Amino acid sequence: MFEIIIDYLSEEEELQVVQQTTSVQDIKFEYAMNGENIRSFQKLVRQVPVSQAVSQYALSLVRSSRPDAQNGLDFVNDWVAYGASTRAAQYLVLGGKARALVNGRYHVDFDDIVQLARPVLRHRILRNFHAESEKISTDMASNGERCSPLMNPSTTPWATNSRLSMRASTSGSINRCPGI
Repeated sequence: MFEIIIDYLSEEEELQVVQQTTSVQDIKFEYAMNGENIRSFQKLVRQVPVSQAVSQYALSLVRSSRPDAQNGLDFVNDWVAYGASTRAAQYLVLGGKARALVNGRYHVDFDDIVQLARPVLRHRILRNFHAESEKISTDMASNGERCSPLMNPSTTPWATNSRLSMRASTSGSINRCPGI
């Protein structure tokens, strides 16, 4: 569902892990939840409503990742070999539902989709040789000076729809890439 990038532990944290995992411990396992609890949570997540506009945004974001798509984006055609499939849109919406619940809301918002775009799409978009040779990634480079528009929802075709773009622009988090 997600590709989450986890950095190395700090030296102190790593030392703590080494010390704790190589010593004798009296471990008592306790279940935080059982299978029935998990199925109940999964059912609850699927019951969270999502508007057609938010679903359409998720789908448009996914479809715009595909080279040679109708209303295709030049940089996608230049840098992408294979875009994301329908499963990406499904996971954006399901993840949005779970994120909404975790944040105490009972509906999915555009910002839920925006926040999940990178973890959902980063391993579903396959860059071509040109992108790899130019070191174009699907995420913003760690120094923050280079940003890939592949993950910038403001560059997707849905942004030309005034109703959606007006709504999405109010979140303040759509345009994360300088110069775009």
